[in-house]
Amino acid sequence: MKFIAMLSIISLVAFPAFGQTPPTATEAFNLRIKCKQMADEKAEAMSWHPLSTADGATMNMSPAAVERLNRETQPYVVLSSSASRYDPKTNRCYIEIHDHTQKKGRDVDNRSVYDGQIDDLLAFSKIENSKKVGMVFDHSHQTTPDNNLGFDDANNYMDGMMEDRR
Repeated sequence: MKFIAMLSIISLVAFPAFGQTPPTATEAFNLRIKCKQMADEKAEAMSWHPLSTADGATMNMSPAAVERLNRETQPYVVLSSSASRYDPKTNRCYIEIHDHTQKKGRDVDNRSVYDGQIDDLLAFSKIENSKKVGMVFDHSHQTTPDNNLGFDDANNYMDGMMEDRR
């Protein structure tokens, strides 16, 4: 009886993994291209954009006030990059966004990794004026202790997620 119960449990756990066929080489290539496009779109959406005069008008701002606000809030971009990795084993697209900006005494370096298909933030790390912080939101990740507010753990997680394992 124990043997039959054990076989039932194994079949419930193991067989669904065999049910999904991996993508063909052509499908994987196309999915990698789509993943890169998603990363580029995410990076563009997250970058700083000036407020338009029309949008400012909806908030009763004059064109001069919009121009002044844009000038005061536009950061100096030290680094801005995005990367993608399609994982054919999990059929997931992972997107990394990395921005380093400076503005009026603030130096901010942000790095984040998203599940591209569902636009879910998996982890982030940030250095703001030499203070480090980070967090992993992926529930399957086992957090490792460190002494700098999760920064090392988040970066190690993101390095692993973006590593090409071909």
